[in-house]
Amino acid sequence: MTETARAHLASPVPTARSSDTAGAVLAALRGAAFACGELVCVLDDAGRRAGVVPIGALLAAPADAPMASLARADLAAVAPDTDQEHVAATARANGVAAVPVIDGERRLLGVVPAMAIVDVLRREHVEDLHRLAGISDGDGNARRAIEDSPWRRARRRLPWLLVGLGGSALATGVVARFEPALERSVALAFFMPAIVYLADAIGTQTEAAAVRGLSLVHQPLKRLLAGEVATGLIIGLVLALIALPLA
Repeated sequence: MTETARAHLASPVPTARSSDTAGAVLAALRGAAFACGELVCVLDDAGRRAGVVPIGALLAAPADAPMASLARADLAAVAPDTDQEHVAATARANGVAAVPVIDGERRLLGVVPAMAIVDVLRREHVEDLHRLAGISDGDGNARRAIEDSPWRRARRRLPWLLVGLGGSALATGVVARFEPALERSVALAFFMPAIVYLADAIGTQTEAAAVRGLSLVHQPLKRLLAGEVATGLIIGLVLALIALPLA
């Protein structure tokens, strides 16, 4: 509930009928108080959402223009139980500052306003960064990661470092298989610093891209991993072709 569209729902919001004119709607909005004024939700005769009109488009429209001609029905709405990350991704994909929230019968419940979307993007971004650093549950654990005893700090960080140690052991095993080649040509060892640096640099790039992507786009982890693996293979092939003449 706390990470869904319902938790960020703002109501009341400006509404209008499809047959209303832009001038009449603007006149009705003057002096009224709304929880969110980024857009006007256009409703049909049954009270169901027919589209939305960004407030900027409404101000620029002729006074006699019907709301039906201004409303954008292609802008997506979300359900109350939609994950907040998906709400933020919907706002970005549609280029709007707020996202309407509708029930199963397409009746308007309210909107997720711009400030809530900005807050969601920030919190999800920080949460992803904390997760990659071995910190969970947001700001509280971030503070405890600095203020706790050394033993607790170590316990929080060790699991991720153990994963890194396992990867290092795997890499060591791969290098060990080339021991005869290294014995025959010590010059091959000269390339080890470059390999270590490139592995670290590519890993840092992948981490930054993944965190940024997760904060803006709602997609399955499997798809994200597949894309990063394919990207890593392409980068590795290009760097190998460049290094081949030097080797």
